Amino acid sequence: MTRRRILILDRDGAARYRDAEGRFQPSAQFHHVSVITKSAHEAGFADIRGLDLHIADTDRDLNGLMAIADALHARHPFDGVVALSERHILPAAEFRVRHKIAGRRPDAAFALRDKLTMAHQVQAAGIPVPEQVCLAETHRVRDLLARHGRIVVKPRDGMGSAGVHVVETRRELEERIEVAGNRAKDQLAAQYLENREFHVEAVTVGDRVVFAECFEYIGHPLRFRDLATRRGVTVRDDTLAARILALNASALEAVALRNGVSHLECFLTPDGQLYFGEVAGRPGGSGISECVSGLWGIDTGACGALLEVGLPVELKPEARFPAGGWIAIYPRAGRLQEVSPLSVFTDDWVTHAEILCQPGQQLVAPIMSGASIARFSVGGDTPGHVRERLEEISQRFTFHVAQGAEELAEAHAS
Repeated sequence: MTRRRILILDRDGAARYRDAEGRFQPSAQFHHVSVITKSAHEAGFADIRGLDLHIADTDRDLNGLMAIADALHARHPFDGVVALSERHILPAAEFRVRHKIAGRRPDAAFALRDKLTMAHQVQAAGIPVPEQVCLAETHRVRDLLARHGRIVVKPRDGMGSAGVHVVETRRELEERIEVAGNRAKDQLAAQYLENREFHVEAVTVGDRVVFAECFEYIGHPLRFRDLATRRGVTVRDDTLAARILALNASALEAVALRNGVSHLECFLTPDGQLYFGEVAGRPGGSGISECVSGLWGIDTGACGALLEVGLPVELKPEARFPAGGWIAIYPRAGRLQEVSPLSVFTDDWVTHAEILCQPGQQLVAPIMSGASIARFSVGGDTPGHVRERLEEISQRFTFHVAQGAEELAEAHAS
């Protein structure tokens, strides 16, 4: 095997790149691997022998991040770049062009980051898409609201439901336009659809989807804002699953995602129409990729890292349970006093358990779906069985938060 020189731009920590057997990919044993990560994740990479580790603000300072990447490349040129965070996909593509490295180019990366461009490309391929326009085109946006009665306003390059607002009145719309100001061009307004929402986790190799699993979101996608949970359960209606997977394959072709992993969202309206929502060139977050790994033995993070740099992936999916699901639990603002221990969740049907907070920590109200404090995955015999087990998890998980000088609140995940 040729020894490669690989750069990983990281926001999620070392666990994102471990395969189902716990091996870090791409392997630092066989390749020179440099990682730029944030300080919060430094310890997680420390036990990986041979890794070249660097620290930066990989969340907010993208210019600083890429300056470090350029300096590293000047010393030891890279021949592959891994970027599995939406924030890093476009800077990584520009880095590849700048240094003549193979991989996703800026036009393909832009289609995965700009939701309006993405929607236009998917719609041009004949896939139904909710009507949407740039927020800066205020006359068209007002007409959109007048015709549909309810619209969604959101960032064109958003992720994790951050900055998403459901607008039902002209007054609310004018407020959103005023708040956006000269950044209205960076937001879009879309037709709101009453729907069931689904997501698809897929691995694509050489223009062919070689693995895909679809889930139905349980509950409203913005529920994380009101001390609740987000949940997903595998779809086991064969006819519906086939429709969703066909839409997924067509949409990936439309945005030219030929090699990599993806997280796609789509909607089913009450009249049976299936609409494309959006797609990201990354593994699902909030414990979704861990759910896929626990259910099928396929880690989409490790697959994505290998495919980003043209290394082969070996997929041998083997279902551990007939159905599966995931739950992400969100915080109440305040100082955490007590939280359920992992020892409460040792059942053999719990395929993943992760608690991301500890007593004494100051919790803040979540602004995006990735800001959970606990994530679990479960298996079961049917989707209904899985829903029951997710509810059981939500009842078992409790945490106490001090909200003021003397005020103490107990919260359940439900």
